[in-house]
Amino acid sequence: MEKPTHRTTVIVICALAGAATLFCAAWWLAGSVKAARQAAERQELYKRLGIDADPKREFIPLPDILPHNAPAARLGQSLFVDRRLARSPYRVCGACHRLNEGGIDARALGGMLPRTAYNAVFADVFLHDGSVTGMPALVRHMIGSTNFCAGGSVSNVAERLAADDKTRKMFQLAYTDGLTADNVVNALVEYQRTLFTSRRKFDYWCSGRTNALDAAQLRGFDIFRSRRCTDCHYGPALGTLKVADGKKVPGLRGISQRRAYLPDATTNIVTVIERMPKGDLEDDDRDALAAFLKTL
Repeated sequence: MEKPTHRTTVIVICALAGAATLFCAAWWLAGSVKAARQAAERQELYKRLGIDADPKREFIPLPDILPHNAPAARLGQSLFVDRRLARSPYRVCGACHRLNEGGIDARALGGMLPRTAYNAVFADVFLHDGSVTGMPALVRHMIGSTNFCAGGSVSNVAERLAADDKTRKMFQLAYTDGLTADNVVNALVEYQRTLFTSRRKFDYWCSGRTNALDAAQLRGFDIFRSRRCTDCHYGPALGTLKVADGKKVPGLRGISQRRAYLPDATTNIVTVIERMPKGDLEDDDRDALAAFLKTL
């Protein structure tokens, strides 16, 4: 068998080098296209929410405030606990979304833990299966569904509210057309624009305070990224923007303020990590990731 010549060897090496270069270029281009697409999506999201942030940044601090109609939001705050919107006092919005408990009721109701009301404004889809799109549609669904408020149609709710002079006057102050079914929905939506978790250590780190996270928390953050948790947990709330495996991805912001997690109301955040994709971590890494999650 004839041995390869020096020239043949050089040609083979050059061909392999060229192929490697093309592969690297294609990989870099694909990464650049993905980054540009993600930045465009973030820019559209920030614009819709009224957030002033650089869309090229993957992580941003939560805003101090979002643009909202203040009189309508105050009205929505009262409707959030108004018994006239529900079949019973135990079905009003505030009964299942307890704001002093992280925006949830720590019990699993009907076998499912309610999603937090905090940071819901940053979501695109709602309910556990992501079957409802848009906050106004969610409000109508929650009021009318027998699984939730069971208050009947929003029009029926508006009629009940209109029987009270004080309530009618509150709507007249907030809206030029006064008390209507659409304005009942809008008031609750405007109130949601005021419900997001207060700034925590991670927000300060995102704002440039490099010492806001300690070594263990930074290590947990590195694990969070290296394990590609950000494939699902992204955006201002670090979640709520997509459905994965038939379930809406929950937001992680404010997770340390909740007393239960996951649909079955698990109370241990380490257990949550173990159940996640790529959650097969060593104890030290799992503890570091838990430490990071508590900064959100």
